[in-house]
Amino acid sequence: MKIIDDFKAFGTAHELPEPEFTEPRLSEKMLLICGDFYGIQDFIFHGLATKHASKVLRAKSAFILLFMEALARHVASALGDGAQILSANAGKFDIIAPQSEDAEGKIAQIREQIDSYFIREFYGISGVGISVVSFSQDEWKRNYEGLRRRAVDAVEMAKFAKFNLTQNAREMDYPADLNNQNLCPICNLRKASNENCEICDKFIKFGQILTGTQAQIHAKNDLGIGFADFALKIDDALRSYVPKGADGEILTFEQIAQNSRGADDESGVKSLCVLKADVDNMGTFIRKEGINADFATFSEFSSRLNAFFSHCVPHVLRTKFPNIYTIFAGGDDLFLIGAWNEVLEFARFIRGKFAEFCGGALTISFGLVICKPHTPLAYLARVSEECLEMAKGIDSEQTSENPKNAITLFGETVKFDEYLQSFNTLNEQFSGVKDELNMAFLYRLLIFCNMSKNLKFDIVNSMWKSKFRYSLSRNNADLSDEFKRVLSDQIEQHPSATKMFLCELIYKRRKNG
Repeated sequence: MKIIDDFKAFGTAHELPEPEFTEPRLSEKMLLICGDFYGIQDFIFHGLATKHASKVLRAKSAFILLFMEALARHVASALGDGAQILSANAGKFDIIAPQSEDAEGKIAQIREQIDSYFIREFYGISGVGISVVSFSQDEWKRNYEGLRRRAVDAVEMAKFAKFNLTQNAREMDYPADLNNQNLCPICNLRKASNENCEICDKFIKFGQILTGTQAQIHAKNDLGIGFADFALKIDDALRSYVPKGADGEILTFEQIAQNSRGADDESGVKSLCVLKADVDNMGTFIRKEGINADFATFSEFSSRLNAFFSHCVPHVLRTKFPNIYTIFAGGDDLFLIGAWNEVLEFARFIRGKFAEFCGGALTISFGLVICKPHTPLAYLARVSEECLEMAKGIDSEQTSENPKNAITLFGETVKFDEYLQSFNTLNEQFSGVKDELNMAFLYRLLIFCNMSKNLKFDIVNSMWKSKFRYSLSRNNADLSDEFKRVLSDQIEQHPSATKMFLCELIYKRRKNG
């Protein structure tokens, strides 16, 4: 299959880990057990104070991966020697096991155990859905696609029965003396025992471990996962990448934002940028290309795709974009926060790398939000998700041969190819004169972009060209006829993409931070 060949070639060139594959042992009647960590965004961001976020943010994200690995091992152990873990990554797991009289009863007990854990420790903000699908050896071999489809439906149904509240009465045990004075300053959820609550202290220590060289961590003792009395491996994918200072401490978001300014510390806005991205039309591509026709192909495809995000992306950050903090990188999506100028450069770079990785067979869309370092993270998570949805919805009212493949930035949404073409064209034209152009002129260009974009709504906007020519004559810079022509064409033909370029240029030149 061509796309897997492209994955392999890229993986070899970039030293990505080779997926481990073992054909599972099958009996006549089997169970497929799927786990899905839901409410990931709430788990990471709910109540989290921005001031302390860099201490625990990556740790909370990594905790999800380790928790699901620990839970998969716990389930497999409970079901006996015939149980086999097929995969455990990106907040999900798949296990197969022989059908038995007590298998589903054991799984029900584990569901109850996990629900109680999340209610006790995290007040039900998030949890894990566990679904079970029975299948035959013949279906595995002859209709694996149908089995995967039934498994996906079962996982979705499990999400509608969160904590099984219709059958089990549950109470959340809030401390009677909990108040604003003894509330944990990090999570704003639990009572602090010293400076922070015990769970946040564990996340802080775990975050410190992730920045070091420690090879494993104990699930029960170090992470507080009471049912998992065993060690878990810490690999490069789990460590990912977070910016650190000369003293080895994780940089705060205030420090990261400061690093977005120019070397003279006088130019450029002091801001962060949140980036959310994921692969377009994954389900459609998998069905169309027959990726899920058999277990071996589906497993290899999923493992190699996950390796791009969990191994290649952190390497790129470590070597080229050191002021970007990894919140999540795995499966088929990204969630990053960093110095705003580096995040924009990263988006353009990684999009090209991804095209190289998959030979152009898949595309990726981006939602980016620029913000000040004190902006609440829960708000940023929600807004960046909305921006990604805007990018994903670019083709909602039209038929497109290349659906999605878009970017939302500075309040504008365009196809990524259009954005990149305008960026490269304008960057070349502005490279020799951008420092000579006064800021008032650049701000007027934004007005012309908006007028050009809204021309169909109001004929008055057709005046942008005459206003544009007048502004050119007022600007003191010596501008070539080629520059004027190209700029005019870009505003007329690609107003949204041009606005994106101009906003970035203005942000880099602003003096007030």
